[in-house]
Amino acid sequence: MAGKYIDDPHLQIGMSQYNKDMVKNSVVKTPNGSPVGTVTLDFDNENGNGEQVYAVVKDPNLPKDQVLEVTVLFRGSTGPNEVLSKPADVWNDWVENDLFLGLRVFAQDHPNYTQNHDHASGQLKASSEALNTIMATYPNAKVNLYGHSLGSMDVQYAIANLSDTDINRLESAYIYNGPNIYGILDDQQKARVDSVKGLIHNYADPKDPVSMVGRDLDKGSLDSVGMVHFVESKNIDLGNQHMTYGYQLDSSGNIKSSTYIFKPLNLCYTMR
Repeated sequence: MAGKYIDDPHLQIGMSQYNKDMVKNSVVKTPNGSPVGTVTLDFDNENGNGEQVYAVVKDPNLPKDQVLEVTVLFRGSTGPNEVLSKPADVWNDWVENDLFLGLRVFAQDHPNYTQNHDHASGQLKASSEALNTIMATYPNAKVNLYGHSLGSMDVQYAIANLSDTDINRLESAYIYNGPNIYGILDDQQKARVDSVKGLIHNYADPKDPVSMVGRDLDKGSLDSVGMVHFVESKNIDLGNQHMTYGYQLDSSGNIKSSTYIFKPLNLCYTMR
């Protein structure tokens, strides 16, 4: 049985990516009913790569050059339980992207792994192109990016490919329970994400196997995209753990987590 998302404003916005009927002109609300805006651009498997990216603005009637903020939602994997109703989506997400990328991430420590090379899948590249189109459509807007699971990987890669100009328009990124793709980026892409590391809030649940792909607790946020917040979650079944239903709020109303900048020689330097 599905759980309930905690009342963290960014997580609520992020998980609105799974709303039904995410198409152009649809009104987007968070799971707890707060308004996010209206979908003005949607990219749904444009060329067979399975990307699902949505630009959301508060006032869709404004001229595009007057829009100052855009929320961009990168949808995660279609559930395997939808294989009969959405077979193409399930295949694209789980076989051509999740499995493909998982193998690439696991292979990065192999001596024959090609370093300083872009190992991205088609969906990651399509998602990056979608973000570039959104930013060109709204030339004066800052962007806030959200993604979960496969959507988290899409966000990480899209940031890595932003231009010298557009990287300065990144306001924030909030990503949840996705693998760490830092190791599949080339050196230029790594430098790009490192330049905005503090703007990328990367939540990983150590109890969720997907979150820990390509990730090492002892490294903290080193060799990762963004600042990694290791979530102190409650124990539930794996499926719901991955969907963030195990997240908890601390006494200040924030996601309960520890953020390790680095952890050399087992000495932990922590930000909370």
